Amino acid sequence: AHDAPASGRRIVGYYAANEHIDDASAARTAGPVADALAKGGGAPAVLVQISNRRLADAGDHGLSAFARAGDSWGPLDVACAPSSKFLAALDAGIEIVDFDAHLDDVAKDWRNPHVGDWLEAN
Repeated sequence: AHDAPASGRRIVGYYAANEHIDDASAARTAGPVADALAKGGGAPAVLVQISNRRLADAGDHGLSAFARAGDSWGPLDVACAPSSKFLAALDAGIEIVDFDAHLDDVAKDWRNPHVGDWLEAN
C-alpha cells in the first residue's frame, strides 16, 4: 500500500468481520482505520458492517452503516434490497459476486450492478 499514491491507486475500503454471530458492534479497529482512510483520501468515510444475525431475516438486507459524528461513529440509514431478493436472483441463475471473490479476481465486480438491473426488471 505504500506505493499506492505513486501508482495512481487509492485504498478506498477496509474489510473486517466479527467472529460471533451475536456481535453487532463495529470491529475495534474499524473506526481508526476508517479515520485514516478519510484523512488520506480527503473524503468522509462510512463504516458499513454486515450483521450476521440480521442476515437470517429474509426481509432484511443485514447492513448497518455508521458515519463520523464528532468524536464517535453514529448510525446511518441504508437502502438496499433485502436478502430474499438476492436469493431470488440466485434461483434465476444470476451470478452474485461476493467481496472475497473480488479479492481473488478484481475483474469481478462485488457491487453486482447486473443484479440491480435484474432486480429492477423483476
